[in-house]
Amino acid sequence: MREVVRQVEVDVWQALTERSRVVVEAPAWTGKSTLCQWVTQHCFARTTWLPIFLRFRDLAQSGKSLQQYLDQDYTAWLGLQGHQIPAEIPGGSQQVLSVGQWLDVQWQAGKALVILDGADEEFVPERRQKVLSSLPGTTARATLPRVLLTSRPLGAIEAPGFETVVLKYLFNKMGRDYDVSQEGPRLRTLARSAMRSARDGICEAPETRSWM
Repeated sequence: MREVVRQVEVDVWQALTERSRVVVEAPAWTGKSTLCQWVTQHCFARTTWLPIFLRFRDLAQSGKSLQQYLDQDYTAWLGLQGHQIPAEIPGGSQQVLSVGQWLDVQWQAGKALVILDGADEEFVPERRQKVLSSLPGTTARATLPRVLLTSRPLGAIEAPGFETVVLKYLFNKMGRDYDVSQEGPRLRTLARSAMRSARDGICEAPETRSWM
């Protein structure tokens, strides 16, 4: 198990450093969602990128843009609705942003990683393609927002511009002590912890961190 995880670690971090968009492909029940949780847990410590964990199907079925989803649904999931963060936006000006807006600024600047789990779990092709096509492409921008996507094989036509990492069989089955009911709270805690660490590194005034 340790050897497999270590190999996955090298492949994912290396691929995301070299390319801004990576898709991890594997059949069902091979550990894709578990990998997403593992990346969420280790992302900030290994790379200083903020992990933004989203279930692809939830985003697709919301009908919202990623920016809207971060500002509304994801912020609500974090329990941080109504909180604001003083931040420097592109151009050098200072502005007070909502948590979702701040996360989007970090992502657009290459300081966050959007983790989209389970593209294949959205069964309506039009909705799936709408989300994939809305992600920033391989343009001439100096910094592209990073995206880690997991799915059963989609093919290059459905996921253009993504570097493919094939996930080997990671887990035989979930351990008996794995509590599915705690998955949401665990991921929420990991995401908030990374945000707290990032804010500690960005802001000097204690009052600007009180919301965490």
